[in-house]
Amino acid sequence: MERLHFTREVRAKAVFHSHTGRPQTDKEARCALKLLTAVPGLEVVGVEADARLGYTCSPQAWQVTWEEGKRLMATHIQRAVDAGADTFTTLYHPCQRVLCHYEEEYPLKVEHYLTLVGRALGSEHEDRFKKYRLLGNVEATLKDASPCMQANGVSDREACAVIQKNFVEGRV
Repeated sequence: MERLHFTREVRAKAVFHSHTGRPQTDKEARCALKLLTAVPGLEVVGVEADARLGYTCSPQAWQVTWEEGKRLMATHIQRAVDAGADTFTTLYHPCQRVLCHYEEEYPLKVEHYLTLVGRALGSEHEDRFKKYRLLGNVEATLKDASPCMQANGVSDREACAVIQKNFVEGRV
């Protein structure tokens, strides 16, 4: 088995956000936590997600109303802050997408766990979804994403509709 060769310390106190209670999600959480705890300089603290949020933070998986889900997520983020975390790290991409905008309201970074592992390995990649969600602005996002959209034949009209739906509306 090849060993990971960390080249950087990641100085952070991170809450690891996962969903448990099912054999598959429990296994995924254990594996991700094993990777995170190997990252030099990273302190991982636990604050469990409310089971009513289902198997992922996608509103379709919630076992509660939209308003209750928003309240549960805000409470979860606040518990991370209260635990002294400066980073809230997510296991699943739907969780990252739903939770990343909380950086605007709370004193912590929201990052996917592989972002932290990659950083420790010397590989840094911008989370463009989070960037565009935090921009929350159709025109600014369109300007930044235009080269990619043009290369893929996406019209400005189509892009504006997608940007509005995914990055401006529907924040939890």
